[in-house]
Parts: sequence; structure tokens; C-alpha cells
Amino acid sequence: MRMHDDDQPLAQEPDRPERYWTEAEWERFMLENQRLMDRYQKVWEENPGRDWKDPLDLYYKVHYDLDAPDEPESQAKEVESEAPSDEVAGGAPVELPDREADDFRDIPAYKLAFEFANAALDYMKRFEHEARGQNPLREQFCLHALRIAADITGGHGMGYEEDALCGNIVKNRWALGHAQEAQRLLKLLMERDGADVASTPLLRQFLPIINALEERIAELRAKVWWDQ
Repeated sequence: MRMHDDDQPLAQEPDRPERYWTEAEWERFMLENQRLMDRYQKVWEENPGRDWKDPLDLYYKVHYDLDAPDEPESQAKEVESEAPSDEVAGGAPVELPDREADDFRDIPAYKLAFEFANAALDYMKRFEHEARGQNPLREQFCLHALRIAADITGGHGMGYEEDALCGNIVKNRWALGHAQEAQRLLKLLMERDGADVASTPLLRQFLPIINALEERIAELRAKVWWDQ
């Protein structure tokens, strides 16, 4: 008797390794998310003083340009009264779990970037008399100088597991890009205004930061086996 195809025993599919995102996929995702955050920021700034009590109101405004109907004052007060409290029945305070101490401050590249950020802020204090927008070159330098440590921290926060490792690498690549751009801008400022006792030491700090970030990126990439 011939066995029908449907009666054939099913072959078990081979186990397939989980597919992790590559650097390119993570970077595309984070850039799209960054553009979305810019849209949220724009709506927030265009509606000064508005209290977005319901996050969905802000969501619909950003994604569909829909305004939620005004909430009656009595209903608003009722919602506020139902806001979660930090106490449980009987008045006993809720004990929040202790957060494990973060170790991002031990990252060599972060230490250097943090020291540089403080030095850059000290440098900027010499120009507090300048009105905002008066010297965009210097303002852009400060922006990039502060983003170096921030992106290193952001990468560390994503973690080192395989499902997030390439995202961590992208953040450190962005930190490296900010360091290189801040270096370029500071050189332009020194060419325009001349070197001084504040800018010259700043310029010397770039090489150790850039080297530390390149080493960190190489170390993280050595752990990526799925994006070769």
C-alpha cells in the first residue's frame, strides 16, 4: 500500500540560530527613532504650556495631527485624584528596589570624554557674554564635545548581549564621530581666533579620546560573529 504524501512522517526542521541585528540595521533603526523624537520635540515646543496628561494625546498629535477634545475640569481633577501614590493602604511607603550600581564610569573612553566635556564647558564660560546664535561655530563645537560621553553612556546602557551589541557599537561610532567633528571645529576656531591657554590643552585631549574609542569599537566588534 502506497503511503500518501500527507501520511509521511514530518521531518523536524533544523534548529536555526537566532538572527541578531547588524550595525547597519541598528543604525537605521536609531536614526528613524531620532527623527521621530525630533517630531515629538517640535510638537512639544509648538504647544507651550499644554499639559499632556494622556500620552495618547501627544501620540495622535505627532502621528496624525489630531487634537484631543478639551477635558472637562471636573474630569481632570478626578483623573489627578486617581494618580498612583508612593504609599500603600495604611500609609506605609512603597519600598523601591535598589538599582544596581552602574559601571560606565570605569570605561576608559568615558573617563577621557567626561574630563574633556568639563574642560569644554570651562572653555565656553569665557564666552558667556556672547548672545545665543552669535557664534554658531563655537556653539556647534560645544554640542559635539558634550555628545561624546553621552553616546558612550548610551551604548553602555544598551548592553553587551548579542541582541543589542551592534547597537552599542553604533553608539560608540557616533561618539567617535562627535569627537572628530569637535576636533575639526576647534581647529577652525583656533585658526580664526588664534590659539590660547584654554584651546591648546583642549586640542591635545582629542588624540587619547579618539584612540580609546577606536580601541573600544574594535573590542566590541571582535564579539560580533554574525556580521562578518
